[in-house]
This record gives sequence, structure tokens and C-alpha cells, in this order.
Amino acid sequence: ALWFCANADMAGRMVDAVEASAAEAIEIARQVGQENLETCFLAFLARVAAFKGREAECRERAAEALGRALAHNLGSAINTARTALAEIGDVDAALAQLEYLEGDTAQMSLLVLALPDLVDAAVRGGVPERTAAGLELYSVYAEQAQGPALGILARCRAQVASDPGAAERLFEESLALQAHGAQPFERARTQ
Repeated sequence: ALWFCANADMAGRMVDAVEASAAEAIEIARQVGQENLETCFLAFLARVAAFKGREAECRERAAEALGRALAHNLGSAINTARTALAEIGDVDAALAQLEYLEGDTAQMSLLVLALPDLVDAAVRGGVPERTAAGLELYSVYAEQAQGPALGILARCRAQVASDPGAAERLFEESLALQAHGAQPFERARTQ
């Protein structure tokens, strides 16, 4: 139950709630010897640290979670930890996650969750072109989901556009698509 709560709260960017769920879940996981679940929640704590600007803590928690998650092929924990690193500007982690997700289309749900943050990191790192394949995969999802997902797609495309006029039009499209039903955090990012 804490797993679903943490995921829902993370999607809504309610990081204090994520932190509380993760701390409780880690305690329970340790008591019952569920190392894989503990790893997943350590990755959540890395994202919380990223959101709160605690870079050293984010790197420490993400490194621990990634080490465990890669050893046990825990896709969700890998995604969460690398996304946390991308959120603090670690371009290498963002690109590693893009390669991981693009190489396995069964991971579409992880790509949907992570792509906006990975695009941000790639743009900050000066390699926006590296997001082309991920954006194409995300567009498949956005066309099905409609509404706010299309707004996020337009924003991501605006970020990587080489033509300033095209970027401006895409940002305006993104804001229009996010006018109703978008999460406040995502709309704020677009603004």
C-alpha cells in the first residue's frame, strides 16, 4: 500500500507525503527482510532530496539505490534513482536512463514518468538532440492519453526545438493543453 501511495504522491509532487511513506516503508522492509522494496523506497528518498535541493543526500541515496537496483534488475528503482540524479542536473545519469528506457519498450510506463525530467537534464547538458528517440516513444503515449500529456509533450518538444519561433509556438500550445486538468507542478514548469 505504501508503494502505491508513494507513487501517487510522487506523481502529484507531494514530496513530504512521499518522504513519510518511504521512511515508514523502509522500516517495515528492513524488519521483514524485503531488500528489493527497501531499495525502491531508497530511490524515492533520492527524489525527495532532489526536489528539496539536498544534492549531496540525493547523490548518496541514489548511488545506494542504483547499486542495489542494477544488481537485481529493479527497473522502477533504477528509473527513480536516475531520475533523481537527472533532477539535480546529472546529465550522464539522465542519458543512461534514456538509453535504458529506449532499449526496452516494455518500460514505456517508466519512460512516461521520467521523460520530462530527462529532457530537462539533456537540455541543461547541451545535448537536446539526444532526446529524439525518447520523445518519439513518449508521443505514442501522449496521443493515447491526450490532455495534459500532450501539453507535456509540446513543452518537451519546445525545449529541444532549434528554431526560437517554433519553440515559442510549442510552449504556447503546451500552456493551452495544460489549461485544464494538468497538475499544478507541470503547468508551473511550462510557465
